Amino acid sequence: MESNQLEVLTRRLSEAERRAKLLRLEVKSIRQEITALQQSVVSTVSATVTTQNANNNNSSSSRTQVRTGR
Repeated sequence: MESNQLEVLTRRLSEAERRAKLLRLEVKSIRQEITALQQSVVSTVSATVTTQNANNNNSSSSRTQVRTGR
């Protein structure tokens, strides 16, 4: 009886360890995806701000030229 319980517990432990390993891999994968998305968002925002700043500078420069006649 006790040896049967030992086998059952050993199998349960092995299965739990297997699932835990899979979960650790899934957590690692999710973290990598989050990091990649965060970097993508930062790059997109940075590019957008750079473009907006360039557009603002060009617009400001055009207004200066019109006012000064250059």
